[in-house]
Amino acid sequence: MVRIKWVAVLGAIGVLAVAALLPAAEARAFRGELTAPSGGAPFGGDVVGEYRISVRGSQVTISAWLEMEPPAGYVFEGWLVDMQTGYKLSLGALSHGDDDDDDDEGRMVLEFHQRMVNVWTYGVLVITTEPSRDLDPNPATPAAGALLPAPFGQ
Repeated sequence: MVRIKWVAVLGAIGVLAVAALLPAAEARAFRGELTAPSGGAPFGGDVVGEYRISVRGSQVTISAWLEMEPPAGYVFEGWLVDMQTGYKLSLGALSHGDDDDDDDEGRMVLEFHQRMVNVWTYGVLVITTEPSRDLDPNPATPAAGALLPAPFGQ
């Protein structure tokens, strides 16, 4: 019985020691403007919205707001783009801002929450205009975008 208690005590001390030695997940936050396409790039024109990205360990939250509506029969969809490989990750469709939140009223809003292995590989955030019942998994026409700051695009 005494041996079991010692094993439990030593095990608890070991767990606490390891937890104390591991660095806490550092939270990093980024924000910027979404701009209209320009010169063949999905960004670089007039400001049409804004974005915010929060990374804490592997947990990623991306929020984006557009000050415009998609044309009738279309939706806006968010994408992260890896410029080195061309891979595009859909973040889902934007929706109308919550009626409860005065800050989002009249704006199109994207809210994306996910555990990601390496968010830093993506260097561009793009919002596209997609047909409402689009069966093509590829991005369509860019409506807005942003070149993400370092350390993105690594």
